[in-house]
Amino acid sequence: MKKNVLYMGIAVIAGLLAGYLIFGGSSEKSQTNTENSNISEEHDHTGESLSQMWTCSMHPQIMADGTR
Repeated sequence: MKKNVLYMGIAVIAGLLAGYLIFGGSSEKSQTNTENSNISEEHDHTGESLSQMWTCSMHPQIMADGTR
């Protein structure tokens, strides 16, 4: 019983450490915010048609028009 608790504690600590090393601790600023703002300024829908037909990905026989 005590060995299981010890192993679980070690696994939790190792998992938290691995998560911090993989996902956290970055002091560099991300460029995604500035990239996303530039994309929204350049995005253009002028060539697209207004009427679209939508289908359910799980049930392709179900169709609806895209205008809501």
